[in-house]
Amino acid sequence: MFKVLRKADIILFLVLCLLGAVMTVWSVRTAAAAASGAEVIITVDGEEYGRYSLDTDRTISIDRNGNHNRIVISDSTVHMEESSCKNQICVHQGVINASGQMIVCLPNGVIAEIHASDSSQDEYDAVSQ
Repeated sequence: MFKVLRKADIILFLVLCLLGAVMTVWSVRTAAAAASGAEVIITVDGEEYGRYSLDTDRTISIDRNGNHNRIVISDSTVHMEESSCKNQICVHQGVINASGQMIVCLPNGVIAEIHASDSSQDEYDAVSQ
């Protein structure tokens, strides 16, 4: 009725755990390498507000039409630190770090989107008719 763990079962479990750890480290390093040289493009009410490199840590404050947003770039990641909007979804979204990801504050009309400097990362991966 009860099966006893064998030596081979324990070895298989340890190999799978090690494989999972290696894949996690590889994935994190790949994402960080892809982010280097990338930039975040901030638009306010559909107009480009500025382009900022992810390689340089900085804080961008946007004050327009009585609305306030503070976007922080640090360690090749971007997050919305503060916003004057009611729902605070943009603040609670967390960090973004890969090309194509964006943070949107719809009530204030602020969008922060990451674009890779390497044009191959911005290409389409599929075409449909």
